[in-house]
Amino acid sequence: MPGRVCVTEGCGKTAAGTNLKCTRCRSITRDCVECGRTFKGPQRKCQPCSRVTRVCTECGRTFSGSTRKCTPCRATPRVCQGCGETFKGQTSKCVPCRATERECIECGDTFSGSTRKCRRCQVVERQCIGCGKTFNGTNRTCDSCRMVERPCLVCGKPFKANNRTCNSCRATERGCIECGKTFTGTADKCAWCYASERECTNCGKPFKGTNSQCSSCSVTERVCAGCGKIFIGRKLKCDLCRYTERECIDCGKTFMGRQSTCRSCSNVERECIDCGKTFNGTTSKCGPCSNVERECIDCGEMFIGRQRKCGFCYIVERVCIRCGETFNGSSTMCRSCYRSAMPPEERAAQDRRTNNARRARKLGAEVDGPVPAEMYAAIRNSGPCVYCGGPSAAVDHVRPLTKGGWEHEDNLVPVCKPCNSSKGAKLLTEWKADRVAHAIALSAKVAVEYARLTRF
Repeated sequence: MPGRVCVTEGCGKTAAGTNLKCTRCRSITRDCVECGRTFKGPQRKCQPCSRVTRVCTECGRTFSGSTRKCTPCRATPRVCQGCGETFKGQTSKCVPCRATERECIECGDTFSGSTRKCRRCQVVERQCIGCGKTFNGTNRTCDSCRMVERPCLVCGKPFKANNRTCNSCRATERGCIECGKTFTGTADKCAWCYASERECTNCGKPFKGTNSQCSSCSVTERVCAGCGKIFIGRKLKCDLCRYTERECIDCGKTFMGRQSTCRSCSNVERECIDCGKTFNGTTSKCGPCSNVERECIDCGEMFIGRQRKCGFCYIVERVCIRCGETFNGSSTMCRSCYRSAMPPEERAAQDRRTNNARRARKLGAEVDGPVPAEMYAAIRNSGPCVYCGGPSAAVDHVRPLTKGGWEHEDNLVPVCKPCNSSKGAKLLTEWKADRVAHAIALSAKVAVEYARLTRF
């Protein structure tokens, strides 16, 4: 039946079906006829009262909803009324044809999509129909109620998520509806087409990505859906709850992590989405295309890399996801846990590379042959740490071997382990000024090296 003009004075829009008013005029604030709650919509009942346990009239399954058929039975192959292509769904038009430019029924802004409200008007404070908690979002249930263990509708395997099918069944090879490239995933567009220039719904700043909020606004203080602890991030769970033992969806091996595939299966041959070159890795871009000049989202300094923050802003106080100890760094695990999590053969290979490189540097930096072990012990026990005054437990090269230092007793001073690790391969002018000043007053070797670095 063709639509008719809305009878509301001053509206003039077309009402669908047999209705006298359009959807916007029928969506008024009213009381639910069952529970008495006040809600906004064209129905007589609110959404929690409409969603009751029913039996599907086609397959006989029990589901919770407001329709006569469950979602899999309603998603049938049909022909799009817009473009004529065949698709599987519940609507008369496919996703590209429904995503048109329209006016939001609440704020009146123009947006591109298939809903009656824009994204900003949909993200409001709601009450979960499952547990009754108040949350901000666009769904009828909160994230904790939607993340339940359920069987996959395709393969039957149990998985924990808010989807009806597992990642293995949904991640298929498909063509991007925008650029036409073939990719493996669960979306209609490839990652490059989804990452468009958009405006943050919170602060209003323009950014390029796939989320509704920029990185600064997404990283907020929230409650973990797993353990209930308060953490700072943009995920539903903290790192400790997400880092669990799981089964790889490709090879079936058991591994510790938070991805759906193990490291061996993720590190495959890919095509860079920028330059088109083929490379082996786990990212969508190759190394040269990822390492570009960008602005740090914390301090605003320009740096070259692939992260959103510079190296100095990433080194903060963190909690190890394995042992729970607090450490300063940029990774999710402390150094000891990171090494213990590595496969034994990979750990042994890393030790060999490190030891061989250090032996080669020391051999090339020798002046009168190798420094005897007795000389190393005598320097270590000659006094306190020259940088902080604490008990000495190691020997440091004042000028690092990687920066042209010599393997000679004139370049060796006693240090403690924290200062030795902190200084690393840095020059004196690149390290902490207070520690260097303390060492200049105590050691002539440090004073000579600092004078050489600052004489120009």
